[in-house]
Amino acid sequence: MRKDWSIGIDCFLMIICAYFYLCFNDCQPLYKRIIGVAIVFVSCVLVYKSRKDRFKLITFCVILYVNITIAFSDCFTNGQRSLPYYTLVWQVYRNSIYEITFLKALFLFLCVVNLFMKKEETNTVHIDTFTSQDNPICFMVAYLIMTYGLVTGYLGMGGNVSSYVSGTTTLYEYCTLFFLIALYYSGKDKIRMILLYVYSIAYIMQAILYGDRSSAFPMVLLLVLLLFKKLTLKDVGIFSILGIFCSNAISIYRQNYSLNDFIYNYINRYSLDSIMSDTVSQSYYTGISLVAVKESMGNTFKYGIDYIGGIIFGGGYGNSNITTLGKQYALNKGGGLIISDFYFIGGVIGVIVLGIILSIFIRFLDRNICSMDYIWKCYFTIMVFRWYLYRSFDLFRGVLFVFPVVFLAFKIIDEICTSMRKNSFL
Repeated sequence: MRKDWSIGIDCFLMIICAYFYLCFNDCQPLYKRIIGVAIVFVSCVLVYKSRKDRFKLITFCVILYVNITIAFSDCFTNGQRSLPYYTLVWQVYRNSIYEITFLKALFLFLCVVNLFMKKEETNTVHIDTFTSQDNPICFMVAYLIMTYGLVTGYLGMGGNVSSYVSGTTTLYEYCTLFFLIALYYSGKDKIRMILLYVYSIAYIMQAILYGDRSSAFPMVLLLVLLLFKKLTLKDVGIFSILGIFCSNAISIYRQNYSLNDFIYNYINRYSLDSIMSDTVSQSYYTGISLVAVKESMGNTFKYGIDYIGGIIFGGGYGNSNITTLGKQYALNKGGGLIISDFYFIGGVIGVIVLGIILSIFIRFLDRNICSMDYIWKCYFTIMVFRWYLYRSFDLFRGVLFVFPVVFLAFKIIDEICTSMRKNSFL
């Protein structure tokens, strides 16, 4: 019965999606609001389907939060409730056909992901555990790397606090990855676990001190996953409220890096709009601007080669950074949401391909065959804010490419250490 209900919802959503593409071909306020509500609805369906798996539950709750902000801040109020006037002045592509195109593409992407979600996930309880390996050498190597990343992470910011711009090093952004590697090789040793928890607190406090929400968020999520083995929708709801408050608090703090008149500034800035995020609205507009740039440039499929090259060789390869490329033609402040790169390269087909790839990867992580699946799933979950809100590049390079490469490298070190120990006993 539940499967029939789920199939009915899936078919209904695809019919609605087809209707949007056939009938919503100009930018009217009513169209934006309808699509915004539809985006929130399909996000809620994904959350409900994932409620038995805490990893996917957190992932899709974060996606739901982002989409709620898009719906109520951008679709209903054109960003006026989350962004200051001087920012909205240069966002010239709001209320254009490009915005409707972007919204339809986002809804299509979510419908594709929902369509390929396992139907049995609604009533299956997933076992999420892993066997920690006891290798002090691998642990110390990973710990030293992430400590170096922590110490040098903000050296390039230049100390300018008049306006916040995230300027962390690449290594700093991968500290959570090495944290998971160190956890995997900790052997559940008490001293090593204490070192990891001390590091996590230092990492979060430093990120908060610099007003860097996007860096603090993954580590906070990782601690939630480690400390709470069972999570319900109610638990996630409580954490979400606390997270939204803390996120907005950091946003107020980094305006002048001072706690003077903090409460007044918080109420004056957010009031009843505290659920809305300025970062989400900025990223949303970037996605719209990239649609506009694509339409003006014509064939942009050729940039797919640079995108793939960037996944392997880094974000500086050719024109792999689509957001930076688009900035040459239309001003943006970064981000663009997960679909922007693929829509820019391949249009609607690119968005469908992206949805299928993400669905396949989620199914792949559900195998629970080895401990790597658990660690990989952790990393995929804690990085959701980056790969969904900012760019799909963070998903493909950081999660799908860099993580398995680093994990394999440490596996080789582990095998060498094991072989050396065996030879020493012979």
